[in-house]
Amino acid sequence: PLTKPDGFDEAILPTKRQHFVQMVVESGISDSRDFNSLMTPQGKAASFIAYIDANNGLSKELPQVIDNSDNFKGWMDRYVLMVLYHSTGGPSRWTNNSNFGNKDVPTCQWYGVQCTDGVVTGLDMSNNGLVGMLPHQEMTYLKVSNMDVSSNMALRGDLSLACESLQRGDDNTAFLWKADSCDDMAAANMVQCDCCAC
Repeated sequence: PLTKPDGFDEAILPTKRQHFVQMVVESGISDSRDFNSLMTPQGKAASFIAYIDANNGLSKELPQVIDNSDNFKGWMDRYVLMVLYHSTGGPSRWTNNSNFGNKDVPTCQWYGVQCTDGVVTGLDMSNNGLVGMLPHQEMTYLKVSNMDVSSNMALRGDLSLACESLQRGDDNTAFLWKADSCDDMAAANMVQCDCCAC
């Protein structure tokens, strides 16, 4: 369960959460049905942002409009990573979850998050005990050039959408480490896959 931080304002924070959820839905990052319960990964992530994480160093306030600013992208990246965390057993099953969900630590210092100039550019969650289903819709929002989720044998999901979202490098390559089959994360033989082949 979420704990209420000092200075918790019952009247203001639900409004902050509602506004944040509205931006997430309008941006197409998550579906409105994902917020029917506070216990869904999306519900937990949105509550984390509104109730606990509202002063995480990205800015003093949550963004008020959907735009292409670094501030907006920073908040949305943080939300998507928290959805991944709650979807794949982060609180209890990950081998290493250092700094994940720590409101006092910048996103770029969370375990496995790779950044360039403060922008999330990669994710290395290989051999980290991820279980369950990858949050496909949310993962397509992360604009990274590589994502490694190999050697997580209890991880499931079709990564073709994540493949499509990977940003191409100067040589037009983008790599996703995953199972042999683009739709079978349970495969035992993990290999590097050029996303163009997905």
